[in-house]
Amino acid sequence: MMHDRALGAAVEMDALKVTPEGATPFRDAVASEIPLTILANDVELATLLASPADIRELTYGYLYTSGFIKSPGDATGFSCDTQRWTASVTLAQTPDPALMRKRLYTSGCGKCAMYTTIGEVALRQPLRNSLCIDKQRVFDIAARLHGGTPLFAQTGAVHCAILVEQETGREIAVDDVARHNAVDKAVGRALFEGFDFARCILARTGRTSSEIVYKTRCCGIPITIARGAPTHGAVHLAVEMGITLIGFAREQSFNVYSCPERVGAQSLSVVSTQTGGIDS
Repeated sequence: MMHDRALGAAVEMDALKVTPEGATPFRDAVASEIPLTILANDVELATLLASPADIRELTYGYLYTSGFIKSPGDATGFSCDTQRWTASVTLAQTPDPALMRKRLYTSGCGKCAMYTTIGEVALRQPLRNSLCIDKQRVFDIAARLHGGTPLFAQTGAVHCAILVEQETGREIAVDDVARHNAVDKAVGRALFEGFDFARCILARTGRTSSEIVYKTRCCGIPITIARGAPTHGAVHLAVEMGITLIGFAREQSFNVYSCPERVGAQSLSVVSTQTGGIDS
């Protein structure tokens, strides 16, 4: 993974290790964090607290999951100023200031917004997609999430997002200090590499909140897996949007909160027996 040379993925900082025996000074690796402002035609869309890596992918992924572009070609002239930490793109149409006022601030890290547009009405329709996953595959992906990334092993301070194209086995793994940024980075890279989102599974560390489900539906990804818990809003939205939401994914167990028919028949019967069924 490439990182900006001026600011690495992690920086060494002074700290104290405190134990019952006393305090010992040491140098600790701390994950880097920068405020990235995304501009389209010189209009500020958002400022994200992010890791200083994969900025192009983050920018395009954010534009895509926020509904500003439908393909990488819709945004041109990308540049990133690593002194001011601004990412600038050119769009065919300048974002409407009226739209900019319709921001729904979410429970994500930093200053994050989802945009209310006419297109969101269409996204509320259930996703019609027959992609399935068996429970062993979920266990395998959960094991990957547990392992994290080298930056997580070094700092313990980043989230990981893994995007898997089911039939081809192609995979993208990225990390960021914010959950939603990690998702946008994976989406942005997938756009450039030509992934078919309809045949993909999105796996993530951390909890699942409604904005993560919204981003998943915006891409048309039918299955999302997380190590953490979902919020009740995320579950309701996943049911409404027809997305299979899996949480608490571990190497030997996981919970299915919506659209369990995409999980293998054996897994479905076990979930139904233990929970009395899923309200969908």
